[in-house]
Amino acid sequence: MSAPSIIKLFPRWRHARLLLPLALALAGGAASAQRAAAPDPVAMPAAGVVTLTPKMLLQLVVARSAEVNYSRAQIEVAGQLSEAEAALYEAVLYTSWRRDAGERQRTVEERVNNLATSRLSVLDERNESIESGMRVRLPTGGDFSLSYRLRERRNNIIGSASKSDGEFDGAVVVAFKQPLLKGGGRDIVETDLRVANLEHRIAVFQYRQQLLKTGSEALALYWQLYRAIEVRQIRQKALDYAHRVEADTLARVDAGKLAASNKIEARAAVLLREVELIRAGQGVREAEARLETVLAISGLAHSKLTLTAAAPGPELLAAGGLDAGQRYLRALQDWPALGIARLRAEQAGIRLRYAENLSLPTLDLVLSQTNTGLSSEINPARDLAEHGRYPGWSVGLNLEIPLEGNRRARAQYAAQDARVRQAGIEIDSIRTALANEVRTRTEQAAGGRDEVNLMGSDVALRVEMLRIEQVRYDSGMGQLSQLLLRENELTDSRQRLVESNARLGQANDALRYADGSLLRHYAITLRD
Repeated sequence: MSAPSIIKLFPRWRHARLLLPLALALAGGAASAQRAAAPDPVAMPAAGVVTLTPKMLLQLVVARSAEVNYSRAQIEVAGQLSEAEAALYEAVLYTSWRRDAGERQRTVEERVNNLATSRLSVLDERNESIESGMRVRLPTGGDFSLSYRLRERRNNIIGSASKSDGEFDGAVVVAFKQPLLKGGGRDIVETDLRVANLEHRIAVFQYRQQLLKTGSEALALYWQLYRAIEVRQIRQKALDYAHRVEADTLARVDAGKLAASNKIEARAAVLLREVELIRAGQGVREAEARLETVLAISGLAHSKLTLTAAAPGPELLAAGGLDAGQRYLRALQDWPALGIARLRAEQAGIRLRYAENLSLPTLDLVLSQTNTGLSSEINPARDLAEHGRYPGWSVGLNLEIPLEGNRRARAQYAAQDARVRQAGIEIDSIRTALANEVRTRTEQAAGGRDEVNLMGSDVALRVEMLRIEQVRYDSGMGQLSQLLLRENELTDSRQRLVESNARLGQANDALRYADGSLLRHYAITLRD
């Protein structure tokens, strides 16, 4: 019989269509890894003035920061690796076909053992076989296979003893191997899958951690930009005031009310404030450049784009309503580093149980059943095999015990046990550091609010002192140098207030970063 004839007849085996559903039922379902999607991106204009708010800045960080995008891509990497591990129960369909032919001399023993064919000195034989089946791994750790085998033999010896020169041998084989000690149980079989799923969850925590870190750094730069812009405005006001004083001084000198030396003093005050304004402008540009770097904005490609910071509202002085203890309890739930450490500890526990199982002896139960059929025609041979007219079965145990007590498994168990202890130490360390950080940041924010209130009072006093000196100067009782001194003191006081506001803003954001509420405070929600 030719090869194509067997291949054509083989798919008619009615049990073949049952292989796939059976394998899927035995394997069971495996959970798929989820992917964390990024928040909707915020578009960045190519030109114009962009007035940033903390919320808008964080949205831009999520959409544009290279570090955040890299961390988000790592979630997809971990998710795909988890998907790969989820295929451990995937059924395998296999098929093999073989055809061989040959002639050889028969031995004397072969000829003597069969007197009917003793006259045949040469064996002329052609064989063809095909086998197909399904193999699947089970959650118990066992391997199950169901296969069908059909073989055709044709030679001159068969032809001399029967009407046909060929015979067909069919077989349906069911095999099962189950580890009873080492390698048995779903907890052991799914070790890599569970570790991969935890790694995917760790990647999500790491993404949140990176977003918090980069967002906190960006907000610190935001407050630096706010400070630089406010200082520039203060220096511009100081320069405008100096110009007015200079114009008034020139008019008084021309009217003979002041000495000519006052013109030099007024001019020197203008020049000094022009220099300070230039320095303030440079500070603004440096702060813009640092923010552009965080947001992956090219200063050359966006040369017409200007970033500015919105002035803080009354919420800057809001206390938040939670003490350090309450914030610490919230941080225990929200802090990504602690979540990562807990998942690492869970991974270590899974690997420890796996290492413990590896130290057990190998004891496998092996079962098989084979239904055979033999005929000179293909259909009867196939029917006999499928209906189990001639069954055969076997059962056995395989035992393997390392002679030296499985040193490798013991070493792996000791290593994993040490990792479990390491994970516990790390969790305790993070909790301690978190408690200290939350307490320190809470105290800094409270001190910053007191500082802003005091500096606001100082500015009000400096305004009144300048007003009094201006009245004295206008009445001819005061001196120009004293007037410029009062104005300079007011300028410095205003600048110190701006710096206090910036420090308070940074302290508030640092506190929100410490207790894990930074994204929630600015209404940044990550889609599942």
